[in-house]
Amino acid sequence: MENEPLLNSLRALLGQDASIPALRAGLFLFGVTAAMAWSRRLPRLALLLVSAAGILGLSCWLIQISSPLGLGTDAALTRQWAQAGVNAAAEPKGPGFVRGTASENTLIGALASAGVPARLVFLVPQISALLGLVFLMFFPRTLIKDPTTAAFATCLVAGGGLWPGISPYRSFLLQPSLVVALSAAGGVALVAARQREFRRVFNRSRIGVALGLMAVAVLHRALRGGMEPSAVAVLLLACATILFTSPLRAVLRRASPSPCVARRLEAFLLLAAFGGSGLFWWDPAKTVPGFVEARDGGAALQKPLGWIAQNVPAGDVILASPAYSAHIAALAGRRVLFPPPAEGGASVSLPEPFRRARLAESILRGRPIARLAEAFSVTHLFLGPGEATPIAGTETDAADEPRLSLVLVYQDIKDFRVFRLAKK
Repeated sequence: MENEPLLNSLRALLGQDASIPALRAGLFLFGVTAAMAWSRRLPRLALLLVSAAGILGLSCWLIQISSPLGLGTDAALTRQWAQAGVNAAAEPKGPGFVRGTASENTLIGALASAGVPARLVFLVPQISALLGLVFLMFFPRTLIKDPTTAAFATCLVAGGGLWPGISPYRSFLLQPSLVVALSAAGGVALVAARQREFRRVFNRSRIGVALGLMAVAVLHRALRGGMEPSAVAVLLLACATILFTSPLRAVLRRASPSPCVARRLEAFLLLAAFGGSGLFWWDPAKTVPGFVEARDGGAALQKPLGWIAQNVPAGDVILASPAYSAHIAALAGRRVLFPPPAEGGASVSLPEPFRRARLAESILRGRPIARLAEAFSVTHLFLGPGEATPIAGTETDAADEPRLSLVLVYQDIKDFRVFRLAKK
C-alpha cells in the first residue's frame, strides 16, 4: 500500500517511550477542556471532547499493532489466526489448519471463510476494541431518558471513570468475539428501555441494582485471583456507574448553594474520573500479552511466508516445527502437519500420530518416506534459523520403502529455508 511507509513511521513514533507521557498530557488537556465546557453548561461539547479523547487515546495504541495480535503468544488467538489463514487461502475449505483435524468455529475464522480480505480480518481485535468504546458511548442513552444526565454518564463511562486501573479494552483485544455478546446485550437493553414498566422498576431500584452489580463485579475479579478484570466485570461496573449518575447529580444539586456550584462540582468529578483511571493510565505494552510482539510485525518471517503463499499450491501441507506451524497457517494460508505448542492443557487431537511422527523423522533425516508424504499431502519442509538442514543418510528401511529427496527452493539472509519433497 502507498501509505504503508507513513503508517510505519507513525507506529515507530508512537512506539517510543516518550510518546506515553505526551499522549497522557494530550488526553488530560481534553479532560480539562471537557470539564470547563461542562461547568459552562455545554454538555454536548463536553461529551464530544471526552469521546474524541477516548477515540484518540485508544487509536494511538491500536495503530501500533502491525501483525495479528496474540499470534504465537496467546494459545486461543493463535489457533484462531491459524484457522482463519487456511479458511481464506487453503484447499479444501472447511477442515482444521492441522492436516486431518476439524476446524474451530470462531468469529475470526467465519469472517475469513466469508471472503473478508485478510488485512481486515487481522484488524478484528482492534475493531472490537473500538466498537467496545462506541458501545460505552451510546449505552447510557438507552437507560437514561434525561439528555444532560445521559451525557454526564457517558462522559464518566467513556472517559474511563469506572474503577481505578480498570479498562475493558484488554478483554476486547484478546477476545474479539465479545463484541457480538456486547451487541446482543445492547440490543436487549434498548428493547427493554422502551417498555414503560421496565423504566418504572429501573428508576425505583437503580441504587440497589447498582450496588448489586458492583458487588458481583468485585466478587468476579476476586474469584479470578486478582487478575486483569474481564469484560464481564467492566460491563457490570459500567452499568453501575450509569445507574449511580442520576442519584449522584441529585445529591450534588441538593448539597450545593447554587446550580453554578453544582455544575462546577460535576465538572471536577468528571475530570477526576477521566484522569483517575481507564484509558488515561492504560498501557497495553505492559498489560496485554503479545502486544509488544505484535508491534514488531515479524518482517523477517514475512518474506518466506510470502514466498510460500505465492509458490506452494493451496492444497499442500507443510512440515515445520511447532514454533512456526501457526504462522505458516495464518500468514501463508497452508495447512501444517503438527499444531503449535499447547498451553493450559489445550491440545489438538491428532489422527495417526505415530505415522505423522515417523514421516517427520524421515524428513528431518533427509530421506522422506514417499508413501507417508503422499498420505498426508506433505510437499514442503520449512526450517527457521538455527534448525539443522537435513542430510540424506545411507540407512534403508526394513521394507525398503521408496523415498523422496529434499530440494532447496528458498533461502534468505536470515537463514529461513524451504525444501520441496521431490521424486528421485
